[in-house]
Amino acid sequence: MKTTLMMILLATLCFQCTSQNTIENEPELIKKSEKIKNMLIQTDYDGVTADFNSQMMEALKPAQLKQVWEGLIQQIGNYQSDGAVTSSRLQGYRVIYSILKFEKSPFKLKVVFDQEDQVAGLFLIPVNAK
Repeated sequence: MKTTLMMILLATLCFQCTSQNTIENEPELIKKSEKIKNMLIQTDYDGVTADFNSQMMEALKPAQLKQVWEGLIQQIGNYQSDGAVTSSRLQGYRVIYSILKFEKSPFKLKVVFDQEDQVAGLFLIPVNAK
C-alpha cells in the first residue's frame, strides 16, 4: 500500500514538473519558428518580418535582417541542416529554440513570441555561447 501511494505521489510530481515546462500553443509556435527559419534560409526577409510585433518591426527592418544574415553566412558558411528544437518560457514570453548547422559552426535560432503569438524577439546565438 505504501509503495502504491509513493508511486502515485511520484507520478503526480513528475506530471506537474513536465506540465510546467510546456508552453501554450507550442505546436503552432514550433511551426511558425520553422517557417521563419525556412524563410531566412531562402532569404525571404520580408516574409520573416511579416509576423513581427510592432516593437520588432521598428527594431529590425528587412534590410537590416538581410545585412545580419548575409554577414553571418560569410563568416560561418552556408546552412547545412537542422538540429534539435526545444521550447521554454522566459519572463512571460514563449521561446522556441532551433539548432541550425552551418559549414563552420552551429547556431541556435531563438524566436520569442508574445501573448498574441507575434514575434517579439529573433536571435542567432553561437551554440557554445552561454
